[in-house]
Formats: sequence, C-alpha cells, structure tokens
Amino acid sequence: MRARSMTRSVPLLTALVVAAAGCGGGAAHGSSGTDTAASAAQSASASRGPSSFPDASLDPCSLLTVEELGAALGTKVNPGKADEHTGEGSRGCNWTTEAYDAGGSALVGHVGIVTLAVEGPNPALASRFPTARSFFDFTRTILQNPQPVSGVGDEAVLTGKGHDMWARKGNVVLRLFFSGGLGDMSELKPLTQLMTEALSRT
Repeated sequence: MRARSMTRSVPLLTALVVAAAGCGGGAAHGSSGTDTAASAAQSASASRGPSSFPDASLDPCSLLTVEELGAALGTKVNPGKADEHTGEGSRGCNWTTEAYDAGGSALVGHVGIVTLAVEGPNPALASRFPTARSFFDFTRTILQNPQPVSGVGDEAVLTGKGHDMWARKGNVVLRLFFSGGLGDMSELKPLTQLMTEALSRT
C-alpha cells in the first residue's frame, strides 16, 4: 500500500469543500528534534507578524516532531515529507510509521501514515472565507457527523470514523488525519495530543 492511496480522502475532502462552496453562491521536511521544530516554528511565527488567513508561511512539517508522533502512537515514525496530494489552498505533511514500512498485514489495526495539513480555501474562493472562523464554520457543515472536541484550540471537531480531526486556533485551521489504524474512538487521545502540540506552534 502506498501513501497516495492511503491518504486519498484528504484531497478529496478538500475538493468537496471547494465544490460545496462553489455551489453555495515549499520544501518541507520533518525535524528529528523537539527543540529544532519548536524553535523553527517560533522563528517563523515571529517573522510573520500579525496572522493572515490562510498563512502561506506556516509549514506543517515544522509543527510536530517524530518524537512526539512516536510517543503518541507507540511506534517508530519517520521524518515528515511534504504531501503532494493535498488540494489547492492546503499544505500537508506526511509521516510514515514502521507498520507502513513493513506493509501487508503489519498495517492491520495500526496507523500507517499521519497527515497534518494547514487548511484554507481554494484561492478562487478566498474572498468568501476571509477568516479562519468563516472557513471552519463552513467546513463543519459538510463534514461527516462532526463531533465537538473540547480543550483543543478555540474549537475542534472529530469526523469520519474517529481518525480525522479539524481544529481552529485564532486565524489558523489544521487538519490531522490517520491513515490505517482502527478508525474508531480509540484514536481520539493521540489525535487530541498531537493536534494540541501542533497548534501550540502556530
């Protein structure tokens, strides 16, 4: 199984956001050290000044470390790489696990890929969603059975079968998605932990 097929729902959902909105009216590499990722994110934040939406300078691969991912998932995680399959307006980063490296039956019941995306509208629709709040509010209306998650950013929802979280903090919207795994509520704890850590660096 390859990364493209396992993460197919990420660009498809982005396309759905674009389609629904229309009907209604980079180099990036993961850091192997927590301090490195944190300092890089802080430096980027300081240089950006007041946050705009979407923030083109925010690198999703700088928002989580392999140590944080490994601790949350209980497995070895490889450095992040830019996701080439996110839709327009979004920038993603993929981290693969040792289960993904092994392939086959090793992926049964285990997360193979973690995708973190900095989300925003398609540029053609940017005028309809000038803020992260307006974009998040609209996106929530087309997600599959979104369930509120307390204590994560300013607002967050869990969608799909429990392996897909969207969150907003200020003028930033992030999406964290597990490919593989059990796809149930047992993944809420690692999703919440990792999303909170990623948002802390925005």
